Amino acid sequence: MTAQSRAARTPTAQPSQSRVAPAPQVGVVHPKRATVPMTIPLTANISSLRSAVIYTKTAGYLREVRVRPGDRVTAGQVVATVDHAQLDAQVAQAQATLKAAQSGVQTAQVAVATARAQALNAQAALASARANLGSAQAGVAKAQATLANAQETQRRTADLVRQGAEAQQNLDDATAQAQTAQADSQLAAAVQQVASATSQVNTQQAQVANQQAALRNAQIAVADATIAAPFDGIVVSRSLDPGAYVTPGTSTPILQIADLDQIDVLVNVTEVQMTLLRVGAPVQIHVDAYPDRIFQGQVSRIAGGIDPMTRTVQAEIDIPNPGHLLRPGMYATVSLAAGEDANVLVIPLAALVSVGDQHAVWVVTDNVAHQRPVAVGRAVGDQVEVTAGLSDGDLVVAQGVDLVRDGQRVQGVPVGL
Repeated sequence: MTAQSRAARTPTAQPSQSRVAPAPQVGVVHPKRATVPMTIPLTANISSLRSAVIYTKTAGYLREVRVRPGDRVTAGQVVATVDHAQLDAQVAQAQATLKAAQSGVQTAQVAVATARAQALNAQAALASARANLGSAQAGVAKAQATLANAQETQRRTADLVRQGAEAQQNLDDATAQAQTAQADSQLAAAVQQVASATSQVNTQQAQVANQQAALRNAQIAVADATIAAPFDGIVVSRSLDPGAYVTPGTSTPILQIADLDQIDVLVNVTEVQMTLLRVGAPVQIHVDAYPDRIFQGQVSRIAGGIDPMTRTVQAEIDIPNPGHLLRPGMYATVSLAAGEDANVLVIPLAALVSVGDQHAVWVVTDNVAHQRPVAVGRAVGDQVEVTAGLSDGDLVVAQGVDLVRDGQRVQGVPVGL
């Protein structure tokens, strides 16, 4: 091949041209001042406003348990029974003992009536004896008058008459006194019998009262063997089955029933946060079971004292639960409204560049982007509070942050905040 032909095949050299990439177009905004609601983030446990752990009130073997977890129950519905054959026998025995005690009262009352009749008879005898004593005393006076008259007519005869009259009168007087003493003794004995019979009546009546109480206790024990739901609700758990032996105060309940129409959320608030807490404050509740749903409630009660162990105060939040989506025992996160904070500097949440716990934004100056560290506070919706690192006049990249490098020129297009 000739040099001429090689020259013809050699490509002509072209002058080099440097290509510069165009500046990326990004959305920019100025930080603005806004009023930000203050919230307290808390963790909480969900419980039922009305919940009952069902235990037995009487000892025995479970005869039946009529419900299972998930079953709805109504107030007064029988949910379990304890075998009460032995309790029925105790009721029958108490009834028989009570009947015997009541019969003893009647017998004692008859004895009181008899003693009172005897006392009346003794009183009548005493009155008669006292009358005889009066007659005897009157006879003495008459004999003394007769004696005086006889002394005037014939002393000797009068002596004899006097001696005979006195002897007879003494006999009559002694007889009357003996009758009076005997009547007094009979009356005292009759009064003592009345007192004794009355005491016996009181004793028998006390026994009747005791037996009535024993019968009532036995009847209550029989009634307690039938266990009913205390209110409308749903069976949350069942721990025992028929055949289990149960006693009052046992550590294992039979059932747990909860009212799911009204749910209660318990939160513990620190002493510092307590100053921001008020009854009626709105609350948002999130649960893992429904990540896309927010449940609304409000603070209903605040405890009157602080727990000395945790230095927190307990607050209760009532939540309507018409669909029974929330269940006792669920774990929840709570956002508690605690007023508002005015004149807060905010930027779009999309403008924030975060690496771990470090935060920064792209600030545009003379169409050049530089990364600047910032300190952030509360996030509200699609905005975030900036507590340090920015001022109102800064221009911040809010859209296209992934296209920016430090020191890079950008084309800033204003976007709304």
